[in-house]
Amino acid sequence: MHIRLLFLCVVGLLLSCTTARAQPNVYTGFIGGYSSSIINNVDGIIISEPYFINGINYRLTNKHVPGFDLGGFISYELNQEADDVANFFIDFEVRYSGNGTELNFSNSQDYFYKMKFNYQYANSALIVTGKYNRIFAGLGGQFGLNTAPHNIVYTSSGKGKLDAFGTDIEQQQQLRNVLYGKSNFGLIGRLGLRIIPQLDIEARYNYGLKNIIEVQPNSYNFIQKQNHANSVELLVKYYLNRD
Repeated sequence: MHIRLLFLCVVGLLLSCTTARAQPNVYTGFIGGYSSSIINNVDGIIISEPYFINGINYRLTNKHVPGFDLGGFISYELNQEADDVANFFIDFEVRYSGNGTELNFSNSQDYFYKMKFNYQYANSALIVTGKYNRIFAGLGGQFGLNTAPHNIVYTSSGKGKLDAFGTDIEQQQQLRNVLYGKSNFGLIGRLGLRIIPQLDIEARYNYGLKNIIEVQPNSYNFIQKQNHANSVELLVKYYLNRD
């Protein structure tokens, strides 16, 4: 249902291109690219007891995971000037993205597991940007509705894996019941270059401002801690109606 709603929003943005052609300051198009994300402090949620010392009793690492970003935008230029004159524009975007984090555990008993959070978001963003001589930079905010709040993948291996632990599928289902993915809100910083009038490339940093993992009552000794999602993105932005 969320994906269908996002699709309708993107279609609505692109259909507005007909109106935008009659307004020289308004542009629409597609935006998409690659992302690398991490959710901080997840290791502190999973292993909370102080008598476990990371690097001595066990090793637990929290890694960035690759993702994607794809959607549409409508852009309003406050003033249209030549490239060597400063101008400003405001972007409203509707995008679908895949983000998360990956935990890798190992201990001296030759037991290993991987816990991968594969969250997906329907995002809406508003960004104010200044441009001068084809280079632009901007700041904005973004709300992301988590459309896959239970999407955790668990795998384990090693001689230290005991039958008492249960199967990976059983552990995975328990984790999905206990660790609930929430929607996200954060800040966006962007820096980019206009290659040609129809094409921009840019790098972004997204800084999450709220917890996106909520810990439910459980017997694992998981505890609630602050956890924010941060990501870096490399994006291509294509204008449908810019000459």
